Amino acid sequence: MHVWNINRFRLLLTIHNLIIILSIVSIVVILTFFSWDVPTFGRVAPNEWVGLFFFPIGVIAGMLLRWWREVLGGGVTVLSLLGFYLIYGWQLNGQIWLGSSFIIFALPGILFLISGLAFRRFSRRNEPENVLPNASQD
Repeated sequence: MHVWNINRFRLLLTIHNLIIILSIVSIVVILTFFSWDVPTFGRVAPNEWVGLFFFPIGVIAGMLLRWWREVLGGGVTVLSLLGFYLIYGWQLNGQIWLGSSFIIFALPGILFLISGLAFRRFSRRNEPENVLPNASQD
């Protein structure tokens, strides 16, 4: 492996670790916000449950799924965020833009997806080539 590849790998690993820390902070903040709102859960309308399914449940599930499968977890987070904006926001409430704070809290999941794809690309490019053994040297 060349020095350039080792430095790229270290950079990817550093970014990856920062995303993990950012995801933990994001999950803690989301859960803190919703723990303050526990008394209002009894008064949640049915269409609001759809929104809660996508955000925070889907977004947090995607970030936790990342611990086993990074790209899948990032994909779940991104799809949950899209579902929140498109299904809950646009279809049920008639407005697609619900604010940028939801994107900010889901940002670690989006970055997990990008990071996972970058790691896949890096590892595919740096695999040793499969060389068949020379039959004449038996």
